[in-house]
Amino acid sequence: AERADGKLHISLPPFVELGPFIFTLAHLYTGAMDEAAAIVGANLQPPNYEGAEFVCAVMQIADHYLLEHLKQWCEAYLARPELLTVQSIVDILTHADGCNAPQLFHVCVHQIGALSDAVMQTSQWAAIPEDLKE
Repeated sequence: AERADGKLHISLPPFVELGPFIFTLAHLYTGAMDEAAAIVGANLQPPNYEGAEFVCAVMQIADHYLLEHLKQWCEAYLARPELLTVQSIVDILTHADGCNAPQLFHVCVHQIGALSDAVMQTSQWAAIPEDLKE
């Protein structure tokens, strides 16, 4: 929408954080993930939990704006074995469900099956909705 001063004003959803949004724009303009990460100073390699939190925010933006290729990249990043631990798997599962990310959701379900005894003892597992436990 145009403001009174003649400048274009873009309203973003309340969940959008600046870093992930700039990353998304950089990716759209360059097509390069490494360049986009460098622009915002995101440390994504090697995969790490801080990077995973950043990529979760990017995936939410990609889902909202129907950027399927970017969302699939996010799913692939988050599905890496070093990120799917007993402590993180439930959080990633619920985020995948919320972002309509079926590939990541199914990877999480499989991994939860492999780690079920330990995962079911976590506070995250106790807190998730019953429909996701089925």
